[in-house]
Amino acid sequence: MTPGSSEPALYMRKGVNGLFGLMGTFVDDCLLGGTDEFQMATKTTLRVVEAKPRQMDEMEFVGVQVKTSQRLPRTFKLDQTAYVASLTLLPTDA
Repeated sequence: MTPGSSEPALYMRKGVNGLFGLMGTFVDDCLLGGTDEFQMATKTTLRVVEAKPRQMDEMEFVGVQVKTSQRLPRTFKLDQTAYVASLTLLPTDA
């Protein structure tokens, strides 16, 4: 995988017909998506490095809640409300 030019935590894998998969990393967590071939390669890699089990459909990544619909077409929702509510606000004159 090749890191993005402006973001070293975003990696992409290109194939002959275009983008093959994307992976975002933060410390030891990853968020990724891609073609069926990319998913199979990822599962193989996860077995080799003894990674924690994959989470699907409902997860949190860097303070962002990810929820996936079960209906077709599959869509997902990103929400940061709980994370933002947990932050300590600075005074407006800071």
